[in-house]
Amino acid sequence: MYYTSGFHECLNNLVVLASTRMNAPVRTKQDLAAGLRDFVAATNTTPAAPGPLHVVDDEDRLRALARQFHRQPADGGRRLAAPPGAVALFQDGLDTLPPQAQRLFRLLVTEVALFDADAVTPGSGALVEQVGSVYVAPGTGWTAADVAECLVHELTHLLLRCDEHRYGHYVDPADALREQEFSRTAVSLTPRSPMVAFHSLVVAAEIMGLRAQLRRGEPRSPGGGVHGPDKLLVDRALQCADDLLHRPDRDSHYRERAVALMEHAATGLRSALPEMAL
Repeated sequence: MYYTSGFHECLNNLVVLASTRMNAPVRTKQDLAAGLRDFVAATNTTPAAPGPLHVVDDEDRLRALARQFHRQPADGGRRLAAPPGAVALFQDGLDTLPPQAQRLFRLLVTEVALFDADAVTPGSGALVEQVGSVYVAPGTGWTAADVAECLVHELTHLLLRCDEHRYGHYVDPADALREQEFSRTAVSLTPRSPMVAFHSLVVAAEIMGLRAQLRRGEPRSPGGGVHGPDKLLVDRALQCADDLLHRPDRDSHYRERAVALMEHAATGLRSALPEMAL
C-alpha cells in the first residue's frame, strides 16, 4: 500500500487504529508507537514479541516461529539461523526502502527471523493474525534489492490488515480467510482464497512500485527480482485483477474499500506497461 496509496494514507490508518486504544489524541511519535502496540496486542490472536525491531538470534525462538509459519525443516535438529552475513543483507535491504517505508515497517514489525535457506525454502512470510513477526530466508545470490522486495511484500500484507481493521474488506471475513480455490493469485496464478488473491494483487503492484523506484529513471534497465521478471509479474497480476474485479459475485465477497484498493493496484500495474515497452 505504500507505493500505491502513499505514506500519509498508510500512516493515517495507523494513527486511527492507535487512537482507539488511547484516552487522548495521538500527538507524538511516542503516542503512535504506544497506541499501536496496544492495538496490536488487543487484536493479535497470538502475542508478538515486544519492540523495537530486532533480528531474532535465539534458536528456540526461531523454532517457535518456524512452527507458526509452517516452515519446520524435515531435519528437526537442523540449525535454523541464517549464516553470517544475513543480518547485514537484511539491513541493506531495509535501507534500500525509502525512509517513510522504513518507518512504517518499524512501526508494524518487532521481530525478523532470518532462516537458513538450506533449512527453509528461500522466501519470506508474515502472519496477518500476528502482526509484528516476519521471516526472510535469503536464497543463494540474493541481493539487497531481493530482500527489499520481500520486505515490501510482507509490509503490504500488514498494512492491508490494518486497513481492513479500519474499513472492513470482506462481506464474510471468515470465508475470505478459508482456504479455497476462489481466484487466481497475481504472482503464480494459483487459485487461492478471497483474501490471498486480493492481497497478492496489491503486493504485485507494490513490488512494481519498488522496482520503479530502484531503477531511478532508467526505464530501459532490465527489470526483475525474486518475484519474477517485470513483464511476467505485470501480465499475471493484471489477469488476477481482471478475475477479481469482473467476477459477477464480486460484491458478495468484497466490500467497497477492498474493490477500490484492487482498482488502484490495477491502475498502477497498467501504468507500468508503457515503461516496459520503451
